[in-house]
Amino acid sequence: MKKMVFEIGGVPYKRVTKPVARRIFNAGKNVFLCPCNLRPGKPWNPESLIKIDFGVSFNQVTNSFEYYNCNALAGYYAAFYIEA
Repeated sequence: MKKMVFEIGGVPYKRVTKPVARRIFNAGKNVFLCPCNLRPGKPWNPESLIKIDFGVSFNQVTNSFEYYNCNALAGYYAAFYIEA
């Protein structure tokens, strides 16, 4: 996994692994998803915010995101970002 830090709305976010993102999500904090070949905070804002408030599990949200947003151009899996 590449170590990356991005600013979204003036707040720094760092890339983390899926188990870390799951733990942060279950703790009630915000997690950003982005296809692995795209960069959050760049033009067209490819990132998506997920919260535990949605009433679905982390796996359901992640699987739905990857099904609809990940492809050959954007990347086949999601990258996870949390507040640094």
